[in-house]
Amino acid sequence: MKLNLNGLGYKIFEINGNNIVDSKSFFEHGIVNLPQDPVLSKEVNHDALLDSLFGGLDEGEYNKVAIFWNDANNMLEHGLEGLLRIITVFQVLKDQIMDPRTGFFSKETDLLIFLFGSGKNFD
Repeated sequence: MKLNLNGLGYKIFEINGNNIVDSKSFFEHGIVNLPQDPVLSKEVNHDALLDSLFGGLDEGEYNKVAIFWNDANNMLEHGLEGLLRIITVFQVLKDQIMDPRTGFFSKETDLLIFLFGSGKNFD
């Protein structure tokens, strides 16, 4: 899938979910490879996450972006509430940047978000 998306011109950001089991560990490990503006601290703040990702994607030089979250099952199993909050952040971000009527984003950007994992929820 990565090769296909690369071939279509997507910039791919990966979240390594090996050590992500809750919101705290997401903010410690998960945000490292994501585009941020301003750069986030490691403190749990979902509103700041939305603002920072929005700024990072808007300032970036790409109009096709994919986020791959590997081993998302770790957070699903141990921090469901945090996972749902982060997914909500991603959904709001996607809605805002893909709807030109909002006027928030400076350029048209296609955002794809994939969660990968193992177990019955990822079959």
